[in-house]
Amino acid sequence: MKITTEDRLYRDWLGNIKGNGHLLRSVPEEFRTVELCLEAVKSCGVSLRYVPKEVRTVEICLAAIKKCGWGLEFTPEEIKTPEICMEAMKCSLFHIQYVPKIFLADKHLEKKISFTQFPEGISEHLLIKMFLTDLELLAKYGIEELLTSGYIYLRDLAKRNMK
Repeated sequence: MKITTEDRLYRDWLGNIKGNGHLLRSVPEEFRTVELCLEAVKSCGVSLRYVPKEVRTVEICLAAIKKCGWGLEFTPEEIKTPEICMEAMKCSLFHIQYVPKIFLADKHLEKKISFTQFPEGISEHLLIKMFLTDLELLAKYGIEELLTSGYIYLRDLAKRNMK
């Protein structure tokens, strides 16, 4: 079986993408397969922006979001679920702006992102940084209970550290 030039080019793109997902923007459309796009987003979540819409599956979007929460911005609305949105917010609450408003009204989701809990892998220092950085964004979305719990948490933390 003879390997065609097209096959060789595809294998070259695939090999290069594994180390640098940003290259997806340079890959010709005809080579942007599910396999190649999945490898790109595993390397760089933001490269989801260059994945053709018809190739954006749950698997590809979730892989992008797990690598980098920014993938949520390029995830089709019909693929977004509370679980997928939570994956993005584990990276930063900044990604809350890409969460469908219907999920923000969901009490179950609100409890999951409460500042009184530490999501797995998030340190106290990072949690404080996220709260201070994203305070304005959270206020914009009107999540008063979340803001209040974050404020109370920071107040109590400051009191403990002053002792």
